[in-house]
Amino acid sequence: MVTSIDKQDDNGNPLVSVVVPIFNVEKYLRRCLESIVGQSYANIEIICVDDASEDDSAAIANQIAERDKRVHIVKHQNNKGLGAARDTGVDIATGSYIIFVDSDDYIGKEYVQLFVDAISDADIAIGGYTRQEGDTLTQQRLIQTYEQAWTYVSACGKMFRTDFLKRNNLFFRNIRYYEDVPFNYRCMLCHPRIAFVDNLGYYYVLNPSSITRSGNQELKFLTYVDSHNKIGEEYSNFELNEKDHSMLEYGFCQALTIGMLVNIRHIGPKKARRLYEERKACLSRFFPDY
Repeated sequence: MVTSIDKQDDNGNPLVSVVVPIFNVEKYLRRCLESIVGQSYANIEIICVDDASEDDSAAIANQIAERDKRVHIVKHQNNKGLGAARDTGVDIATGSYIIFVDSDDYIGKEYVQLFVDAISDADIAIGGYTRQEGDTLTQQRLIQTYEQAWTYVSACGKMFRTDFLKRNNLFFRNIRYYEDVPFNYRCMLCHPRIAFVDNLGYYYVLNPSSITRSGNQELKFLTYVDSHNKIGEEYSNFELNEKDHSMLEYGFCQALTIGMLVNIRHIGPKKARRLYEERKACLSRFFPDY
């Protein structure tokens, strides 16, 4: 594992590593990468992890890398999933800070600068985002309290201190579906210092062919339950304080309920009942009084 290096430019600006997992996103990738190389904050390294794409995504990334030396491309020989692609990026990142940008999304021109200005001595800086579906833009502003910070589970729309992630072994652990949620729990239970960014410059694009909006809904939810069972087992070995226990309980209830409702659509009553029972069993196992 590469240790984070505090690389600064001539003006003392720290290096920021921007990790972009790539898999079959030729329709969106150019806009994503152009939004990153065009940042007003220049001291960045852009780590593109090609997760064995089968379309022209790799060619698009190579074209941009040829004209901007800040773009580095790493290729997986086999498709490993979004979590593994992000882990590859974190492992080789050399910046003081890490930002994740999914390859079908994009960011505003001042995005990195605003996060660098906000993070100061914090371990994680968190902002809101703009949800884009077709031509419709919906702003999602974050309520700036410590408790509310953890209800926004996405790893995107945030900046992480690289040392905080690596020191606490915070990775996505090759999870293919809903990988952000267990990662969010583990971050939370490391008690990071939080800073808030009043910015909506992360544009979350609702891509109908993305992992979260396609595929076997029943399988995705059962995988989700399995990851919650593993998290529950992991932390049942520790004495959580009352606040941590309460936050984890709330997180489990919120995530499993929303995940069930999202994936229960159009699968029929028999499978829907199974999803409900799996949700109930997981919650009852770790939080019997939920």
